[in-house]
Amino acid sequence: MTELDSLYQKNILALAKIGQSSTRLENPEFSAVVKNPVCGDQVTIDVSFLSGQTIIGADVRGCALCEAATGLILESAHDINRDQAKTLKDHVRAWLIGQSDHVHLDRLENFAPVKVFDSRIDCVLLPFQALAKCVEQDD
Repeated sequence: MTELDSLYQKNILALAKIGQSSTRLENPEFSAVVKNPVCGDQVTIDVSFLSGQTIIGADVRGCALCEAATGLILESAHDINRDQAKTLKDHVRAWLIGQSDHVHLDRLENFAPVKVFDSRIDCVLLPFQALAKCVEQDD
């Protein structure tokens, strides 16, 4: 298995399926679109905070890593509060570039192979940027 093959192992592909099958929220409290002009990936994230629960919907058009990162967010939505949603992209970025050893989400370790591919880090971060942009609208 090459380093490139490790990017697309079964755990990443399973998360990508979650991202691919996601749907937008009908009436979200917040919504944001983020695009990567370099590769063409685009993620729309919708968020609603209802009775202490976070509901997230998404539409992702991108590579498997972008879809997988969206799937990770969707899978972890119930555990993300508004403040965490604002800072999660910074924590994930710090982990991916080796500035932190702390993993802030279950299954984030599946993205460890991305650390050696600088050009793919932005693919993983795009949905986290959209999530942050959503909740920053309330500031």
